[in-house]
Amino acid sequence: MREAVVTAGALWRYWYLRGWWSEGRDVLTQLLAEHLAGDEDAHADPVRVPALVGLAVLLARHGDYPAAARTAATADAMSGTDTAADGDAAFACGLAASLAVGYDTACNHYLRALDRHQRAGEIDLVGDASNYLGYALWRGGRHAQARERFDAARELFVARGNT
Repeated sequence: MREAVVTAGALWRYWYLRGWWSEGRDVLTQLLAEHLAGDEDAHADPVRVPALVGLAVLLARHGDYPAAARTAATADAMSGTDTAADGDAAFACGLAASLAVGYDTACNHYLRALDRHQRAGEIDLVGDASNYLGYALWRGGRHAQARERFDAARELFVARGNT
């Protein structure tokens, strides 16, 4: 079961990008529940973090913001010292807050995600976090700061050939 959770944790972006949000949400929910059912120590297993992040993002896209926020907070609490996992969990928390119109809270989470992804050398995710931070800043009325973040994200994407 642990291997299935690891695989599903890697697949959530596939479901997300393809628009298969319901399928991804259902598979992740089922696998995470089955993983817990068979093992008392599974609650603290760090392999759950990517699957929880994916589930939080998919729940947020379905409009279930309270469940998304709870799931992202669980992933955030479990991410520990893994810089990349902490960045992903912070991003999920930011997305849940942003979609629930908590733009200041979202900005704080996106800033942490940006920092963690920079430290982990995950340039594409730095661009994503900067772009989403720009959106939250813009929606929160901080237009000049938003423009700076959008420009920074665009520069990263252009430099990497992702235009």
